[in-house]
Amino acid sequence: MLPHEFELIDKFLKDKGLEHLKCKQLYKRKYSEVVAILNLFFNLPEEQKELFMPLLTSTIWNSNPENVRAIFDIFSNLTEEQEKLFRPLLTSNIWESNPENIRAIFDIFSNLTKEQTVLFKPLLKSTIWNSNPENVRAIFDIFSNLREEQEKLFRPLLKSTIWNSNPENVIAIINSKIWQNSLYKKLLTKSIWTKSIIKIEKIIETMEELKLHEYITASCLNLSPIQIKALYHYMKENNILVIIDDKLNPLFNVAPSRMLKRYGVNLKQLVAKEKERELKKVLSK
Repeated sequence: MLPHEFELIDKFLKDKGLEHLKCKQLYKRKYSEVVAILNLFFNLPEEQKELFMPLLTSTIWNSNPENVRAIFDIFSNLTEEQEKLFRPLLTSNIWESNPENIRAIFDIFSNLTKEQTVLFKPLLKSTIWNSNPENVRAIFDIFSNLREEQEKLFRPLLKSTIWNSNPENVIAIINSKIWQNSLYKKLLTKSIWTKSIIKIEKIIETMEELKLHEYITASCLNLSPIQIKALYHYMKENNILVIIDDKLNPLFNVAPSRMLKRYGVNLKQLVAKEKERELKKVLSK
């Protein structure tokens, strides 16, 4: 962008009362692109203006005029059933989506079987626009073809964050032999889909190595194996109980930032110390 274009953009936004749209991403766009995108909004019919103007936020600079126009067209030509489903999901994150992906998601959710409608419509949130339609379709297939025992375990865990998951990881979680051990079924919460099966297995392996597996909690999955080891050795060295009233010390359930602020425990430093410990162990062999 030429230096004088910064001034042109600033003046244009000020004149239009849209200075709230300023952000770093904006200044990566040409002045002509900025004008073209905003003119699309200004030239909307009144009904559409009422629908789309509230969505005019700085996320618009992640799009381009062709995509914005295409999204206008999509949401201006909905069937009555589609309006009920999709208009409530219109938020400014729509501008970060590809119109072809939006159409594909429309198609998927507009052609559900009765059983799929019961299962998946409650999961239809605005975050769906950031999802890959192929992943959405694959997840539909996975959960529509569960065995009876899998249904009991995994269908209650369905929530909208599932659409951001990798289908291969979802399948791996569902088919993992870990869940045959009743001890680990308590790890099955709705946040499980944001976890990698590899990480889940490594954390369980770490807890087993430390003889803490029977006390494992779903919150432990938010830590890494080395963080768990670092905390464990810190407690042992400072005569802090690892198990309190037959439960894991609450420190294992706390995010690192809160751990430092509330308990004064710097997990980053403990991890560095743990890495030194492990290196010495390797070198001594």
